Amino acid sequence: MWQVLVDELERFTVISVALDSDREAAARYIRRYRPTFPALIDERHLVAELCGMVNVPSAIWIDEEGQVARPTHIAGMGEAWRTETDRSSATRQMSEEGNARMHGTRDAYTAAVRRWVLEGKHERREPLPDAGDSAAHAHFRLATYLHECGLAGASEHFAEAVRLRPCSWNFRRQALALEQPDDLWRQFWDAVDATPPGQYYPLEEDL
Repeated sequence: MWQVLVDELERFTVISVALDSDREAAARYIRRYRPTFPALIDERHLVAELCGMVNVPSAIWIDEEGQVARPTHIAGMGEAWRTETDRSSATRQMSEEGNARMHGTRDAYTAAVRRWVLEGKHERREPLPDAGDSAAHAHFRLATYLHECGLAGASEHFAEAVRLRPCSWNFRRQALALEQPDDLWRQFWDAVDATPPGQYYPLEEDL
């Protein structure tokens, strides 16, 4: 999606940031897709902390004067990903209906990006990030450090980060990937299934 927009729009560029404590895992995707725009890896999740990001893919629109035109928001993904994915498949393919819904959501989002770039118009106004989640990010950073050093206590701090900021799927995914990689997807899907519709990704009508 982003590469298509970069190739198409002259006055538009992208800086992508992978939120992943496993640098090599993120680097493999960058090497595979070879984007022409800057692709960075944020092992400490600092961008998520500063910009209030709780899930991926998220985006912020910044204009040519360096002003935030649209604050942090989910970028072109909706509930179809959760409800129409074949979880028994190693590749987690989506159904035909799910693919159609996902492409419709993505097309609507890219159309909004084009209107903003070409006409300076955008319709949605998300609230600015809440700065009150600093403690959650502190627990997350400490947990990541303890895990990397092989020290005790990482699990408790991961759990506290999630408790303080339960909407952060970035916290949940990273904690599972680091601490329970063999059981990652079962626990991840259990957590997703326990989440009310519209609280993992927005409902299509809310995008």
